[in-house]
Amino acid sequence: MNGRVVHVPTPGRKLPRVPYADLVEEELDFGAPTLVSVDVEDYYHEVPGGEEVFLRRGLPSNLARNTDRLLDLFAERDVNATFFVLSCAAPRLLSQLDRMVDEGHEIACHGHAHGRATWMKPREFREDIRRAKGTLEDLTGQEVRGYRAPYFAVTERTLWAVDEIRAAGFVYDSSVCPVKNFAYGIPDAPEGPHRLTNGLIEIPLPRTKLLGYRFMVAGGFYLRAYPFWLTKLLLRLRDRSLPRVFYIHTWELDEKRLNLWDLGVDLPGLRWKPRVMKWITTYNRAVALERYDKLLSRWRPGAPIGSAVRAPARAVELSVAHKRSA
Repeated sequence: MNGRVVHVPTPGRKLPRVPYADLVEEELDFGAPTLVSVDVEDYYHEVPGGEEVFLRRGLPSNLARNTDRLLDLFAERDVNATFFVLSCAAPRLLSQLDRMVDEGHEIACHGHAHGRATWMKPREFREDIRRAKGTLEDLTGQEVRGYRAPYFAVTERTLWAVDEIRAAGFVYDSSVCPVKNFAYGIPDAPEGPHRLTNGLIEIPLPRTKLLGYRFMVAGGFYLRAYPFWLTKLLLRLRDRSLPRVFYIHTWELDEKRLNLWDLGVDLPGLRWKPRVMKWITTYNRAVALERYDKLLSRWRPGAPIGSAVRAPARAVELSVAHKRSA
């Protein structure tokens, strides 16, 4: 594989981190489409081991229902979207996967067990994403071209992951957040789509600068936490030459009582910033679907992420083939 190799520090030997800017080959002009996406996962996937607890204890789940509700919304709004599907849950969503294919949506990959790359070794990450890609392709009969890391955990600490994602056969990634917070972010990443030196196309999540601060916008916790007038303002202030990437998690359609903390589950990952993480994942869920619908209504038409990267992806393939033959 061409491109820079990001070395992983080994115990007792600290290696300098490679700046993300050194991995960027070129910025890409996709225009300013509205790209619609869904992270298909359940509330019990919040930390490693959640899937096993669900299977063992029979925790309540609305995953299939919530996925159908989003499919119904997209059908009503004449929207096609990218569904980043967690493959451990995919066998329980066969009818929903069929609907996605039949109704013209894109099925992409969200990993297998919702592991956080910042808590994983490269080998574990590699096995997870390759297993997930293979499972989804077997179930749908379609090539899976896109990937989004759980927790947006392609960060300054896990830049080795971009080579793993590309080596697994993905054409594009949509995991990078051009901000910095306690959980994720690469603040020096370009705000718009770009191609990395290894050929992977990155579609960052949207952010806007306001009063010297960087605000993530247009999905997830930010859509629930901001008053909707602020979301509209941030999207209006955003560079209008860049794509808008909207996203929602299927569990955001649940009642807030459905969370691992209140259900009395004890897993090590739940002890990491528990008050903050519980608040982030449960706050204002009641407004999530309504506000997502407002985004779809105001910024039309909505399209899958893969539709935007198709032409540049072909150019990358030809470029790589030319370099190898030279």
